[in-house]
Amino acid sequence: MQRYTRCGVLLVLALPAATLAAAPGNCKNIPLVVTISPTYVDGSPAAILPDFPVSYVDGVDKVKAEIDLCGPNPSGNFTMDTLRSNRTIGFDFSVVVASNSDTPGWVFTTPHLFVTGSVVVWNAWFRYDPSVPSDFTTRAEFNFTGPDKNTYSLRYMNPFVDAPSVGPQPYDNLPFPTARIRVQHVPVPSTWYIFPDPLDYPPHVATLVRIGKKVTVNAVNAGQFIMPSYIVGTPK
Repeated sequence: MQRYTRCGVLLVLALPAATLAAAPGNCKNIPLVVTISPTYVDGSPAAILPDFPVSYVDGVDKVKAEIDLCGPNPSGNFTMDTLRSNRTIGFDFSVVVASNSDTPGWVFTTPHLFVTGSVVVWNAWFRYDPSVPSDFTTRAEFNFTGPDKNTYSLRYMNPFVDAPSVGPQPYDNLPFPTARIRVQHVPVPSTWYIFPDPLDYPPHVATLVRIGKKVTVNAVNAGQFIMPSYIVGTPK
């Protein structure tokens, strides 16, 4: 039987700026229904998992899931946050492709976790059009607290993607380049399909980063893992 440890995570999916210019005072972020599939797009097992076969819905069970279109600096981010919720996100770290002296011991002793937290899919609103499908690559990260109480960020931060976004740090793509995140938007019904690009090699690589008090100074590469995932988002 697999052992799962419940800890803490922050899920944020990020999107582009085509609809960011909503009128001040009338602007509303788009609430989301987010589905984390237990299988990748080809039907093989995923390594980022739902806690139950039920979607994560903005405003239900204290889940926050929305596209950020408002405020003085709207990001266009597709975000999901379960930090105040009893809903969790599952991670399977059992397939290690690179480890080092900073790789946490729990990766080897308890590689299956269910944690609260967040995901960011950067600039997933990129190329949005309400009537035309779009298909592009971007970056993503999952942030959570591990069993050792340290803060971690699981990052897909390939340096060569289509959508402008926060760039990778030097430690994000070592020793292997991380996967590009593929975002496909279908207008009717409006749906975002988000997954690591299957054309990358090695496939589905994500870097685990241990975060220090000063993220860009104290953060360290804590190993790389094969992390296939498949996330679907629709307006609530």
